[in-house]
Amino acid sequence: MGQGAQLRVLSAGERGALFLLAWQNFRALLPIGVNYEELEALGYGREIGPVTALLLADHGYAPSNPPEWIANLRPQVVLLSVASGNREGLPSPETLQASRGYTLLRTDQNEWIELTTDGEQMWVEVESQ
Repeated sequence: MGQGAQLRVLSAGERGALFLLAWQNFRALLPIGVNYEELEALGYGREIGPVTALLLADHGYAPSNPPEWIANLRPQVVLLSVASGNREGLPSPETLQASRGYTLLRTDQNEWIELTTDGEQMWVEVESQ
């Protein structure tokens, strides 16, 4: 990826994959679908450790984002990609509760979210609706 950046596949299966993007002191966890057995195998995040940014899985669906997962990862920023007026009622209230106390940025409230880093610092820019 250049300049020492790494993209690791932590798990992959029928429901998707779990990626860890790391560059210097920046770590972003990107679950594109979640295998529930893998969440358990990763100690609900204890095996991964703190991350800079966490993308919530499955538009904030509670079983894919258990509270201990978020707590063990201790993200500096939580990102939620969900459409306004999601037909399935997402994000789940339980996921929003588990995200309290963290900086939560949502695409249903901010049309786009841009996160950039130099490996040491992180900058976030959003467009408000």
